[in-house]
Amino acid sequence: MMDHGGMHMAPTPKAMVRTNIGPAEFALKAFSDALEVGNRKLAIARLAPDLTVVEDGVEESRADYIGGHLAADIEYQKSVKTVLLERTVLNDGPSKVRIVSKIRMIGNRSDKPTDTVIEENAVLAKMPDGWKIMRLEWISAQ
Repeated sequence: MMDHGGMHMAPTPKAMVRTNIGPAEFALKAFSDALEVGNRKLAIARLAPDLTVVEDGVEESRADYIGGHLAADIEYQKSVKTVLLERTVLNDGPSKVRIVSKIRMIGNRSDKPTDTVIEENAVLAKMPDGWKIMRLEWISAQ
């Protein structure tokens, strides 16, 4: 732990660097990047029509997520720095992939420092218009 002006913080780990990612992983990254820059339209474009989102143990349909938590997720992502710590890509066949990631989010939220580690489980499917996210689940790892 480090002391920064009375605030104790764990050292920031180095980001995972990957230069050769597949199309499904690229689609998931594009979704995350869209959240970070506040591009709602691009984020929605990466979601499958039958998407299921599980956040804080609550399961939502695509329509419920877009009409509800998406706006909050965009605001949160814009307020933190996201660091990818670990990622495992599991092929469930030629047109389905499961991606399990550990992500650290560091920043200030409502004038309070935040340092959160989450596990993100995503299932993506290859569709005629590209890879789409079918299921997203975020679990707090702390």
